[in-house]
Amino acid sequence: MRTAVRLRGARRTGRVTSGPAALTLAVAVAGCGEKQEYAVPEKVCGVPLEEGTVALLLPEGEHLAERGTPLPAHHDYCRLLVDRGRALTVTFSPTRTLHDPMGDRSAYAFTRRAEMRDLPLPGEGALGDDSAVVAARCGGSGPGYLTIDFYADKDVVRDTARRRAALREFALAYTSGARKKAGCAG
Repeated sequence: MRTAVRLRGARRTGRVTSGPAALTLAVAVAGCGEKQEYAVPEKVCGVPLEEGTVALLLPEGEHLAERGTPLPAHHDYCRLLVDRGRALTVTFSPTRTLHDPMGDRSAYAFTRRAEMRDLPLPGEGALGDDSAVVAARCGGSGPGYLTIDFYADKDVVRDTARRRAALREFALAYTSGARKKAGCAG
């Protein structure tokens, strides 16, 4: 039998519970052999995301924690840890110039790198088996460009095609949200 502890503003999403009190244990489980579930955050590393966008990249576990700096004003990173293991890393770099994700400087970060096409935002992107880089134009009151690197633990979603699709969805949603939060134009 399961006993759910509902956080203020939390929503049940099927596999996990989400809510603003994110990154805390949200479901207490009674009985032997049943898995505990944590709250999937409505914000990841400072950026609000729709339900389910990040859940696909997070493993089952008991505790979810965020470490690092959410949406920093300079180069920095933020990680989501599940039961103390790294599940997802976001590295945020506001820059003056465009960093080409398909350029030689980025090649080391990818396994089977491919250009991201048809981006729903102004910029360029690259996607690998467990990583992605999106370099988005910013302007407005924000920096010239935002370059955001993403790394997902490949053991969470073992099917490479599904992991790549989930990582692309997360990277684009996160970058769109980061552009808004950073004050980017359009």
